Amino acid sequence: MSEREGTESKKSFLAGSFHTWIQTIAIILAGAWAAYTFIYKEVLVPKAAPINLALNLQPQRVSQDLGRAKADHLIPVELKIVANNPSTRTVYLLPSLWLAYGVTYSEKDDLTIGQKVEATLAPAAATAMFSYAERHAETKSRMLIAGGRALRDVSLKPGEAVTRTMVFYVPANRYRMLTISLYVPTVSKKDSMDIVWRHNAVAGNFVPTVYLIDAAGTRVPIVSKDGKYANEEDELQEFAVYADLAL
Repeated sequence: MSEREGTESKKSFLAGSFHTWIQTIAIILAGAWAAYTFIYKEVLVPKAAPINLALNLQPQRVSQDLGRAKADHLIPVELKIVANNPSTRTVYLLPSLWLAYGVTYSEKDDLTIGQKVEATLAPAAATAMFSYAERHAETKSRMLIAGGRALRDVSLKPGEAVTRTMVFYVPANRYRMLTISLYVPTVSKKDSMDIVWRHNAVAGNFVPTVYLIDAAGTRVPIVSKDGKYANEEDELQEFAVYADLAL
């Protein structure tokens, strides 16, 4: 083999090796990019996404025979609760609460209705449970008539939904309307927090006490500051919906 042929053979070998290395590096980079894309889409993005919960509250009177209704003096009310997790992460449910109040009204003719409607639009009224005003009726009494734990489930996977239906009874001709509320607190970490609902007899409502659960399982009560808690990484949230039913 001549010197020229040897040189050309060496160049051909080097060119082939370089091309092989380029192909190998390209395959490695493509694999790394595919792995990163998978981890980013399937792990990092879902983990960073906020948890969410969609609630649906549907009360309705249960039809019954007129004679039986007069004899029983009680009106059956069916309450359907649906909770759905539309987020990409598992939602952990803390003890939930539903409450039903019977409301009576007295007649009036309020000429200041415009100012009172305007007052309901103020920022301070945004968190009120029932923020509206009426001209011809005002609330005379509002009494708790039923309530309890809404959901027994402890978690909802992404896309999972649960439904609960119950029936409670209302005395006939005693109330003009029912106002029903549903509260479902959630966290993003399992067994990290707990809530105990306690009745406030003076205010006539229920107040939650929030507990932090440590590694040993000990519950330590924590107090909110401006509606926020010290361990925000647990993403404690409360979802609430309300519904009215005319009787």
